[in-house]
Amino acid sequence: MSSIVCEDLCKTFQQGDEVITGLDNVSIEIEAGDFVCLSGPSGSGKTTLLNAMGGLDTPDSGKIQVGDTRVDQLGKGPLPQMPGAGGGRGQPAPFAPRPVPGT
Repeated sequence: MSSIVCEDLCKTFQQGDEVITGLDNVSIEIEAGDFVCLSGPSGSGKTTLLNAMGGLDTPDSGKIQVGDTRVDQLGKGPLPQMPGAGGGRGQPAPFAPRPVPGT
């Protein structure tokens, strides 16, 4: 079973009179322990996909499931503790704020 499943994600943005397509029917499955690299030119939807997967942005349509959590159905408000949050294995995430010695 996949740890992260995204199916047919679509996301558009309005910029003046222009509609910008951020995600156009994007699907991806990521297994626990997999290493994934997203690459593409500027404006290709990398950050939009990551924001949607992390619950920071809601897709216009499609499904996002992280573990047992349907991220696309969370709505606004505080996010629940996501599976694997904190870097896994009980370790803090490498980018988490840490106290600075001597301060």
